[in-house]
Amino acid sequence: MKSVFNTPPPKFSKEEASQIANDLFDIDIYTHDLVSDRDQNFLCISGKKKYILKISNPAEKHLVLEMQNETLLNIFLKNTSLRYYR
Repeated sequence: MKSVFNTPPPKFSKEEASQIANDLFDIDIYTHDLVSDRDQNFLCISGKKKYILKISNPAEKHLVLEMQNETLLNIFLKNTSLRYYR
């Protein structure tokens, strides 16, 4: 049975991640790998702004991804200190 626990995470290079961010969001960034056990995450830096690019595991259920996105949005909206880059 296919699951996120037996499906390898994505394996994009930092250059490919930079290109994805540029193609999707029209930003030029520098990327750093972040640790993840079932996805692939990058810290993306553009000038003084920082972003996270998450490339989900192909076996991840869409509802789980929606829940993660809604959770992050809720935290962002409730904690104003997260709106500012340090």
